[in-house]
Amino acid sequence: MSVFRYPNIESYWSKHSLESVRVAMPSKRFYEIKKYLHFNDSSCMKKKGEEGYDQLYKVRPLIDTLNERFNSVPKSPRLCIDEQMCPTKMITNLRQYMPDKTHKYGVKLFVLCDSYGFSYNFEVYRGAGENDVVADAPDLGATGNVVVRLTQTVPNFKNHIVYFDNFYTSLPLLVYLRSRGIYALGTVRANRLPNCKLSKDIDVKNKERGYAEEFVGTVFGVDITSVLWKDTQCVRLVSTYAGVKPFCTSTDTCQSPIVTRFDRKKK
Repeated sequence: MSVFRYPNIESYWSKHSLESVRVAMPSKRFYEIKKYLHFNDSSCMKKKGEEGYDQLYKVRPLIDTLNERFNSVPKSPRLCIDEQMCPTKMITNLRQYMPDKTHKYGVKLFVLCDSYGFSYNFEVYRGAGENDVVADAPDLGATGNVVVRLTQTVPNFKNHIVYFDNFYTSLPLLVYLRSRGIYALGTVRANRLPNCKLSKDIDVKNKERGYAEEFVGTVFGVDITSVLWKDTQCVRLVSTYAGVKPFCTSTDTCQSPIVTRFDRKKK
């Protein structure tokens, strides 16, 4: 069914149905399996409020098996953590509405993947109260702890680089990852940089696109670079492995190629 897409499930048993699906089982049997399918013993499920209660108990074996298989693949040097929507309109308190996503309704996943889109680890978002802290790891807040949990399977001191956006980025998170030998780079909100020396948006309003400034500071012995980049809007980034240089502009004489961009005025 995921290969041959029909407008709705009933179409697989209609006049122009897919024969391989139709001969496999009647539609009534399919709906029965779909209605009662789960992967764990419901009689052992803890009630809400009891210690050890798991909202995803019925599908927990499936989630654990998938993550185990995903993590068996050697990891790429460059990794990324972000949200992903698993589209669904089923009635559940796990369903989220995210207007900026392609699929606006669905279950939100936090995913560790590489530049090719392969997922090495994921977890299901269960609500605003979720804040599981990994043993022997600091409590970095709800968003920072997501990165900590997902990177537990990333080997230490193998020079992996992890990228994330300003939803997760904080200085304590970068320090923690660097202590494990994992480099990081992420966009950051200005209010998450104590004593930030980067210019405010209004101060660089008249600067041309491509303007950048950089400051390097030390946090608990870890060198962290903070960069402001003037694009359509101002973008602030922090990193434990990279800064502005090497940076090539139209006036520089450097070996790396110059990146060209589309200009609306010049077409």
